[in-house]
Amino acid sequence: MWRLIISILQLTTEPQTTQESISLTLFERISNLIKTEGFVVGISTGLIVAGILYIFSILPKLLNYLWLVRRKRLVTKRKSQVLPKYSYQWLIDYYAKKDRINDLYVLECKTKRRYLPFLTRKEWHCGSFQESELIRLSETAPYSTKSINNSLLRKKSNYMDLDWKGEVWNEEIMCVHRIRDGLTPRIELCIASYYQFLSACGALEEETYSVIDNPRRIARLRNQYASSLDELIRCGLGAHGFGMQVAFVYANQNEKNMILIQRRELAVSIYGGARAVVPMFGCQPHKDRSKVSMSLKHNFLREYYEELYGADEMIRTNQEYLSYSWFYNEEPVSELIRLIDTGEANITILGFGYDALNCECDIAVLVYIANKDFINNQIRTMKRNWEIEKIESVMLFSEELDNMLYNLEFQPGSAFAIAEARKHLLSIGKNQ
Repeated sequence: MWRLIISILQLTTEPQTTQESISLTLFERISNLIKTEGFVVGISTGLIVAGILYIFSILPKLLNYLWLVRRKRLVTKRKSQVLPKYSYQWLIDYYAKKDRINDLYVLECKTKRRYLPFLTRKEWHCGSFQESELIRLSETAPYSTKSINNSLLRKKSNYMDLDWKGEVWNEEIMCVHRIRDGLTPRIELCIASYYQFLSACGALEEETYSVIDNPRRIARLRNQYASSLDELIRCGLGAHGFGMQVAFVYANQNEKNMILIQRRELAVSIYGGARAVVPMFGCQPHKDRSKVSMSLKHNFLREYYEELYGADEMIRTNQEYLSYSWFYNEEPVSELIRLIDTGEANITILGFGYDALNCECDIAVLVYIANKDFINNQIRTMKRNWEIEKIESVMLFSEELDNMLYNLEFQPGSAFAIAEARKHLLSIGKNQ
């Protein structure tokens, strides 16, 4: 009996093409052993051999089934985790217990007020900023030295879509190196890969979910690097992403201010399924000859073309063009540039802060389109890209939007951008 079992186990280590060929060879081996050695195969031996054969025949299917079940559970759990409501109360309580509640932004919706899990200072959103004064990037911008967390990337790949190469997207992005605090704050940027960002901010996000699920666990990363704004401005995680939240507002034919909002696809790296402004994105550097630069206007135009016109080829073919601004000649972009140049569209920096969940730094920007014909003509050709489940237009000063904001349907950076856009337009008399 033992020689039969050893023969079967040895055979399973030999390369085979199909499960059928394994079974056939095992039966031939058993038959030859019985004939040449004169074995008498009893009932117990036969049952054991049959059991081994059965296990090896169903094992691949069983493992595949278990993997599919595990992936389905991860995706289902993830759908609830990434919504802002899931982590909201834990984050508010965390900073309240640290006596840092005043680090959080206060959202005001008419008579209602509530804290948002968005860390900022009054000096960071007290008026419009000039990009050249607020943001600093040297021509030889330092690169992040954050190490890659491969186990975390493998975990995230279970519920993230892959790019056209079959891999998780991993281009260079802008990250915050540190923030010079004071009456005139300055954001100092560095360059990192997307994998470095996920290894830094993504690790903090995953730790937060883990602590919420199991309160006995300790939020070690948050305690060390993100316990307050004073700690956050040092950017100790090593690759704090630099995101841009754009409140895209236009006046309709009735002189009412409308804003474009979206619902995110689940496959995006954070807040899948939540509402957000559109476009919203991580800023990227661009190179002109050997010079490294970063422009908010350029990043906005790129994402405007990509997210609102479905220009996914921006991701695939950007490296093929000699000029980083090749898409400026594309009709929807060139027309918007013309409006900006003539003053019929304005770009205003509203403020910035840190999303408390993953501590990415978000800068809020208002793009206001005064030309009514532009939107009427362009909205018929707009279409969402893969990151967006749905785009809609709502009145900026409406009870409908108030309810969405107060009920935590928006990711914090987008809620901050909308609230500050309202304040800015009210201050210049455009409160319809």
